[in-house]
Parts: sequence; structure tokens; C-alpha cells
Amino acid sequence: MGDPHIPSHVENEHADTRDFIKYANEAAVNLSVATLKGLLLINGGAAVAMLGFVASTVNKDTTIKVDILAVLGTLQWFSWGVASCVLATGLAYVVMYLQAAYVQSFELSPTPPYVASGAATKRYFQLATAFHILAVIVSVGSLVCFLIGTTAVAGILG
Repeated sequence: MGDPHIPSHVENEHADTRDFIKYANEAAVNLSVATLKGLLLINGGAAVAMLGFVASTVNKDTTIKVDILAVLGTLQWFSWGVASCVLATGLAYVVMYLQAAYVQSFELSPTPPYVASGAATKRYFQLATAFHILAVIVSVGSLVCFLIGTTAVAGILG
């Protein structure tokens, strides 16, 4: 079943820990994917909805004035929101890659300690942490762009 050099009670504890890490990681990945899709949807959807509203308003009633500079400014915020969401998605990929490299950097041994840090383990951990923080900041930036864009919509109709 497992490594014959590792006592069975240690093997069982290792298996429980690996299972927990696996499921926690899957949950984190699924939540980050849902969050990034949501950010992309709200920013892209807001831009499309705003353009549709402006086109519909201008075509139906010529007495309503639309501030084209405000429209462009609002679209710019939503565009930055989409771009930062795409960047956050790329950063999330880099985080996953670095986490895999981190796990693979450990040296395994049939004798205690069974798992030891390798030459690059600390560096991979630091890089994964830095990119993870950056991905979260960029994701929050996407949400901030959406909020600023929705606030800017008020200045479109004059």
C-alpha cells in the first residue's frame, strides 16, 4: 500500500493531511474561479448594458442629452475592470503553478524526516505568496473599477 519504511500510523496521518489539503485546495480553486467569472461578468455586463441604454435613449428621445465624455469615462472604468480581472486570472494561474512547484520541491525520504525542504522550497513559497497577494489586490481592483464605473453612470445623462 504505502512505503514499507514508513510506520503505518505515520502513513495514515500523512494520508489524512493530504486529503484535507487536496479538498481545501479544490475548494479554494473553485471559489477563485467563481469570483473571477463574477468580476468579468459584472464589468463586461455593465459596459454592454450601459451602451444599450445609451443607444436606446438616444434613438427614442432626441431631447435627452447624453454626455459622450461621461459615457467614454464610464466605459473606461468598466474596461479597466475587465482587464484587471483577466490579469487576476493570469496571476491565479501563476499561483497554481508556483504552488505545484513548491510541493514538488520537497525532498522525500524513507527515513525521518520523511519530508524535508529542498533547495528551492522557500523561494517557491515566497513567490507563490507574493503572486497570491498580487492576484487578490488586482481582483479587488476589478471590483473597485466596477463600483467607480457604476457611480460614474450618474453623469451620463445631462
